[in-house]
Amino acid sequence: MKNILIIGAASYVAKEFIKANQNKYNLFGKINNVGALVLNEYKIKVFKTFNELTEIDFDIIINFAYPSGDPIDLHKKNIEIFADIKRQSTDCKVIHISSLAVFGMKLEKDIKPEQVKNRFDYPYVRGKIEMENLLIDAKIKELHIVRLGNVWGPGSEFWTYTLAKKILFNEPVLINSLSGFSNVTYIENIISYIDFLISFEYKPRIYYHHLSEFSYIKWEYWVQNLCNLFNTTPNMIDYTPYYASTILDDLKLICSKISPKYIFKNLLNERFVWVTKTFIRKAIPEIFYNKSIDNNFFPKYNHELIDDNFFNVLTCEREFKSVIDERWANLFTLDEVNKKTAAWLKQVGF
Repeated sequence: MKNILIIGAASYVAKEFIKANQNKYNLFGKINNVGALVLNEYKIKVFKTFNELTEIDFDIIINFAYPSGDPIDLHKKNIEIFADIKRQSTDCKVIHISSLAVFGMKLEKDIKPEQVKNRFDYPYVRGKIEMENLLIDAKIKELHIVRLGNVWGPGSEFWTYTLAKKILFNEPVLINSLSGFSNVTYIENIISYIDFLISFEYKPRIYYHHLSEFSYIKWEYWVQNLCNLFNTTPNMIDYTPYYASTILDDLKLICSKISPKYIFKNLLNERFVWVTKTFIRKAIPEIFYNKSIDNNFFPKYNHELIDDNFFNVLTCEREFKSVIDERWANLFTLDEVNKKTAAWLKQVGF
C-alpha cells in the first residue's frame, strides 16, 4: 500500500477522498483540533505536528488546505501550509488541489494550463494563486496542480447545499435573461481523478490539470433541476452584480454610497428604523398608494444583502473547459449525478 499524507484532511473534498480510499491506501492526515473530531470515523492516522511523522516515507502528498480566517494573515498561513508540504516532499509526488478562481471570479483572465502570476485580487483568489506559485518555485520533483471547477454533488456546501437552501427560502438564485456557464465538476469524479493521478506513473515535472467535466452546462439547468425536485420555481431578479476591474471601480463604489438617499434606504432595513416603513405605509391612503411608491420607497429586496461574487459566478460568460489526462474517463454521467444529488438532498432533510 502507498503511504499518502493529506494536508487539510478535514476539508470537504479531502473527507470524500478519505472515505473512498481509506482501505486502498495508508492514509495520514495533518489536522487541527477540529479536524480530529471530523475524521474520527475514518481509517486515517491523524497528527497535529510533523514531529510525529519523521519516520514515515511518503509516496504521495495531497494538499487540500487553504488559509481561512482574516485575509491579513493569508500570506502567513500560506507559508505555514507550504512549509508542511516542503518538509515532507523531498522525493515524492505532490498533488495540489487548487481552483478555477485563479483566473478571476468571472474568469476574466486568460484560461491556460500554465503558471499564473501573483496579482492583487480578492483574498480567496490571491491565496489560491500564491500557494500554486510557492509550490512551483520550490522545484518539487513531480508536482500536479489540479484546478477544480465549481464542486457539485452530495456534501457540496457552497454550491449544491447553498443553492438548494436559497431556492427553498425563495431567495434570488438567477438573474433574468442571464445564466452563465456553471463550470461544474462532480465530487465523485474529482475523487476518481485524484486516485488516477496517484496510480499512474509520470515523468518528473510540473503538470496542470483543469477538471470541469460539466463546464458547458448553464447554471439555469442546475437551478431548474432543484426547483423540479422541490416543486417550486426559481426567484429571478433584475440585478447587475458589482465586479471591480480596477482599483478605481472600488473607489467609485465607496464614493457612490456616501449620499443621503443611500443612508435613508439602508436605514429602512435596519433593526430599529425599519419599523418607520410600517407607519409611513399606514399613513398613505390606499387611493394614493401605487406600485411605483412601493418599488421606489419600500424596496422589496435589499440588494446590499446579495452576494455579488455569488452572482458573478452564476453569470460567468466564460467556460472553464477540462484539460486532463486523456487516459482518465468520467465515472459518473449527468443523469447519475442528478440522481445521487437528489438522493443526498432528501437524506439531509430537503
